[in-house]
Amino acid sequence: MGKRKHMGNNAIRFLTAIAAAFALFGAIRFGTSLRSRHGPGEKGESGHSTQGTNEKMSRFHFSDVGASAGIEFTHFNSGRASLIAEDVGSGAAWGDYDGDGHEDLYISNWAGPVLMSPDELKKRPGNQLYRNKGDGTFKDVTDEAGVGHVGWDMACLWADVDNDGRLDLLVTGFTGVVLYRNKGDGTFDDVTKRSGLSELGGFCSGAAFGDFDGDGHLDLYVCRYVEFDLEKARTRPIVGGRPAVMTTPQSFPPQPNSLLKNNGDGTFTDVTDSSGAEDKNGRSLQAVFCDFNNDSLPDIYVANDQSPDALFINSGGGTFKDMALQLNTWDPRAGMGVAVGDYDFDGAFDLFITHWVGEDSAFYHNQLTRIEGKQKQDRFVFIDVAPRVGVARRDPGTVGWAAGFFDFDNDGYLDIFQVNGSTQEDELTLDVLKDPKLMPQRNFVYWNNREGKFIDVAEGAGDVFAVERLGRGAAFADYDSDGLVDVFIVNHGAEPLLLRNTTPSPGNWLKVKLEGTESNRFGIGARVRLTTGSQTQTREILDGGSYLSCNSLSAHFGLGNAEEADSIHVTWPSGATSELEKISANQTISIRENIEELKRAP
Repeated sequence: MGKRKHMGNNAIRFLTAIAAAFALFGAIRFGTSLRSRHGPGEKGESGHSTQGTNEKMSRFHFSDVGASAGIEFTHFNSGRASLIAEDVGSGAAWGDYDGDGHEDLYISNWAGPVLMSPDELKKRPGNQLYRNKGDGTFKDVTDEAGVGHVGWDMACLWADVDNDGRLDLLVTGFTGVVLYRNKGDGTFDDVTKRSGLSELGGFCSGAAFGDFDGDGHLDLYVCRYVEFDLEKARTRPIVGGRPAVMTTPQSFPPQPNSLLKNNGDGTFTDVTDSSGAEDKNGRSLQAVFCDFNNDSLPDIYVANDQSPDALFINSGGGTFKDMALQLNTWDPRAGMGVAVGDYDFDGAFDLFITHWVGEDSAFYHNQLTRIEGKQKQDRFVFIDVAPRVGVARRDPGTVGWAAGFFDFDNDGYLDIFQVNGSTQEDELTLDVLKDPKLMPQRNFVYWNNREGKFIDVAEGAGDVFAVERLGRGAAFADYDSDGLVDVFIVNHGAEPLLLRNTTPSPGNWLKVKLEGTESNRFGIGARVRLTTGSQTQTREILDGGSYLSCNSLSAHFGLGNAEEADSIHVTWPSGATSELEKISANQTISIRENIEELKRAP
């Protein structure tokens, strides 16, 4: 998150100059590194002309419907104490926990000041579960479900850890993790101790699930942030009439991360040391499992705050090697959120990473190519093309958090949503000595103009973008089943946003849900390729990402003007493949893994 302390105008001007210099350097260095897939005047394969596009016109529209949908939640309803632990925020998770076909919503809450006693903390409002009623509204079922954990909580993820076809729930926080097992009757059991995860203490932040060893069971990677000394915070000196600010990450030692192997019997084993995926020097905020080098083994990307990011490449045999330096993602900027997507249709997954003040977001273009017909790698490296694609040289005071690669207008091209909110204290706050306020900021939404550029169209995307907020976590899903991807945003110290996508005249769409048999039940790690004409879109089913959040576990595809997909090809984690042809648009389809026809993917 960078240096979180009050900054005057001179400091901001200095950062602005530095940011401009870096942006210019990036433009010079990487300006020719991205190869356009379509020449001027050519048609994108979704059937839209790329010539003559009005880039100033917003392509999207979002409406905040949280209140009318029945969402009543306030994150960290308390005064700040200028402590880093209280400023990093919380996330949310979409998942159909009751199997009725509708995306339900879980929200994590940092329930109160970190220096309050455990007895005081128990009296605070905790996390909340909202069941999707299927009519655009939600019902608070937290108490009856038994998942209203009260704590200093950060991330939440839905995952079927026991392969019974029902989504279980993981929550991370300042003192460790909580795991709830879905009983199938609308209620959950706290199985943290039984699973062995109760021993996983520390300042746990972002998390991700993936089957790194290919045994059909979801393993767990948990990020840890910093060693935050509560006693030191209680006894800190008085400076300028108030307790000293403790908001700079580098003032605190990092905590190592953990990789937990799923034993398949409801328990986990810590294999961090033997796997090599510890990242002991990183102040980690978010991780994601994804197969970045297309070898059918899930790798792990870790975004670190004021520490170089890590990229653990899966070597097989239960081991990983941090290749961030060799692959050009060894980034010392303050990494926050992570988004993954194949935006240029080359079958290799790219990365979008958000950062702190004066640091552009990173847009890592995956250069992976292979020699035709062979397994030998020809080139595997990432190039930061942020200046080239238009997401650099933004407001230098922006602090980015959650992010998502999704096709918000269903034209067949992935767009980007970035949630922002400062960690700097507002010098104009009148009661800064008693309750220092953070500076709110507006969110960005970038439209992919189909020519390798991303245009910020937030200004015309709805009144909600005109209001500055303290955004943190965000989760993406089509919660109302209208074929458009919606966004839920957790705002620090305030009410959240449920942004219903009301984009006019969008393209056609398809959603794909997976059911594994030999693979894990929700197909986490599966590759889904949808072909329409000469264009093939690729998705990987990911569990955990954005920032402290969990997106829908379904694959969403925009089809543009196409009324059907020519084919859908699924490569399952087991190596089995599934193939469908001529699938009509504007529907959700379910695909079940057929192990009788198991084929090993090339």
